[in-house]
Amino acid sequence: SSAASDVYKRQVRATGIGLGVQALLADAGCECMELLRKFDTEEAESDLTTSDLQTFLDKIVFLFVEEHIWKIEGHTKLILDWLERPHIFSVHGKGRVLGGHDAVTEKMKEDALSHMKNWVVLVRQGLLAEFPCHKVLQSMSIFETVTAKNLDPKVRGLQASIERLCSTFSLDPHEFRKQFFSTWPMARYEYAGGMATATESWATVLLRPSYGSHGPDPNALLTYVLCRKVCWSPSSSGLEQRFSQMDRLLRQCRQQQLKETT
Repeated sequence: SSAASDVYKRQVRATGIGLGVQALLADAGCECMELLRKFDTEEAESDLTTSDLQTFLDKIVFLFVEEHIWKIEGHTKLILDWLERPHIFSVHGKGRVLGGHDAVTEKMKEDALSHMKNWVVLVRQGLLAEFPCHKVLQSMSIFETVTAKNLDPKVRGLQASIERLCSTFSLDPHEFRKQFFSTWPMARYEYAGGMATATESWATVLLRPSYGSHGPDPNALLTYVLCRKVCWSPSSSGLEQRFSQMDRLLRQCRQQQLKETT
């Protein structure tokens, strides 16, 4: 009947959308796993944390919000190619066809991708919940500029990051800029030697004694911000291991104690 045929078509369309959403989620899962692998190490590099998080956000926006997911090789393209060919199944003794001509339409893709656009919104909110100071951490990427051969003081992003850091830590913006740009060439020289990370390059310069200077630290503001960057780590694996070792040690000590001393 016509009604049964309409129901069947809606079921097939819903199945196609469901497969599309699952394929999109598989591609999203790959991006999530790539980010997790970077952080799930005992020695995760705090230097790259903010840039890794921003790269992850930029990629999922590029794929699912700007809709470039349809153009790349991945799970989504594999499923779409599969749906473009007819596949016959037996359901309760009746033949059913999934895929084939007009199985993949712009409407079907739009409906499937709408779920992923909502997911991107949730990811942003989740990031803000896990990293409430994400923008501040992102601003600390100014110390990663030593990886470039040249530094343009007029770069808009750089100036915005400096202003955010100074506002967060209540520092004098003019003095902080002065210290940052005067120290940058030396930090760049240390990094170019290939023996230190970006943060280590800055620390080497800032910890170097200032000969002929007996007054206050000329780079006190810069050192203040760098210390807060170094104290933050994206991984708790090492800390958890230390707690576990201490717990085992204390348990052994308690077992050896006399009842009179417990």
